[in-house]
Amino acid sequence: MKLLRFGNSGEEKPGIIDENGKIRDLSDVIDDINGNTISPESLDKLKSLDVSSLAK
Repeated sequence: MKLLRFGNSGEEKPGIIDENGKIRDLSDVIDDINGNTISPESLDKLKSLDVSSLAK
């Protein structure tokens, strides 16, 4: 799983890279990529997502 922030400077959104190398928007799932996002519980939640259902 590869997490990232994307968008214009100061307006970045959290994202994840799908199996095809495309960025998918995680802003409906998490607020930002931060310490809480990388907690074991949050990572388990992200692992269970159907990434292909997220907006590109």
